[in-house]
This record gives sequence, structure tokens and C-alpha cells, in this order.
Amino acid sequence: MLKKKCVLTTFFAVGTGLLFLSGFAGNWQTQAIPTKTDNLAAVQPIGEQAAQAMERLPLYFIENRGQADPRARFTLQGGGRTVHLTDSGLFFDFLRYEKRDPEEKRGQPDRRMGRRLVVGLDFENANPRPEISGQAQKTARFNYLIGNDRSKWVTDVPAYGEVLYRDVYPAVDMRVYDDRGTVRYDFIVRPGGRVADIRLAMRGIDGLRRDQGELVAATEFGE
Repeated sequence: MLKKKCVLTTFFAVGTGLLFLSGFAGNWQTQAIPTKTDNLAAVQPIGEQAAQAMERLPLYFIENRGQADPRARFTLQGGGRTVHLTDSGLFFDFLRYEKRDPEEKRGQPDRRMGRRLVVGLDFENANPRPEISGQAQKTARFNYLIGNDRSKWVTDVPAYGEVLYRDVYPAVDMRVYDDRGTVRYDFIVRPGGRVADIRLAMRGIDGLRRDQGELVAATEFGE
């Protein structure tokens, strides 16, 4: 008798002060995956209107056609955050911009400082080259016109509503998708697959604790 497939759903949320070790979110700059996953560093100030516009961007999984770090197969951009989807795991690049008092803004340039937190989620003992494909293609297309050399421009890049990792573990797939503004991932265990094979490791966090059945990660941005 054929076994039914099993779906394990997890998510990762930052913004309310809680960082749950069960899924994710990240920044709009996608040219390179940050090399430090445990470092909180100041980033360049940007205009307040630009920061607010970035925070309102929808969530898209954008295929990497040369505009991003070659390790990234897809990047998720929107809401002032970036997630890099690689063969070996996910990198979450969070940007948090300081809030300014309206009184302080009078006569001051429209600039806000931002700070970055990078967290890595690694697949342990996994398939080093899973098949990764975009699903639920969107109508939006992206152009990356960087510099004056047109030969290096990347245009008409497609965007998707979700990404599927095929056989990240034997007979285990992973679906990464947007659920009303929250990015989630499901592990889909097909017949012959084993839940016990799924092993994840997180880098860039300060510690873990259990709270009512959830694992809560401590970071430089708080819990």
C-alpha cells in the first residue's frame, strides 16, 4: 500500500520582537550574500521615503540570472528584507531602520540609519545539488541596470510566488512560499522519505529557548 505524503509547515517572523526558529524573512540589496552571519553592522543611511517604500514592497522570489551572488538560486525581496535561497540553505538578511521623532525631523535631512542582521539556515547532511525551480510565476519582471556597461545589465528577470526544492533529502521536498506577508516553508515527505533525515542548523543567533512549544531564538535584534 502506498504511503501518504507528510507535510511539515514552519515559519520565521521578525518585526514584532520575536524570532521563532521555525521559518524566516530579510533587505533589498541582493548583489551579494553577506559573508558574516553573526555580525550586526551599520548600513548606509537612506531617505525616509525610500525606506518606507522598501518596507511596502510585495514579496517575490526572483530568479538569479546573474544580478545576484552566484550562490543564490533565487532571492526573495520585499518589505525591506531579503532571503537568499541557495543549494545548501537559506540566508536571511534583515534591515531595521531607526524611527525618528517628528520633532527631530524638522529642518533635518530626510535620512535614516539602518542596521543589518544576517542569519543562516543550513541543510545538514542534505543533497548538495537539489533541483530548485520557481512556481506560480508572477506578472512582474525585474531589470537590473547596474553601471554603464550594457553587457552586464540583466533584464526581464521573472518573479515567482513560491520556490520548490526537489529532493533536498531523499524523497523529501521543500516548498518556500508567501502566506499573506509571512514567508513559510513546508517539508513534503514523499513515500520512501523519512522525517528523521531533516536536520537544520542556524547561524547568527545568540541562543535558543523553548516557549509554549516554540523555539525562540535570541539575536542582536532581540528575541
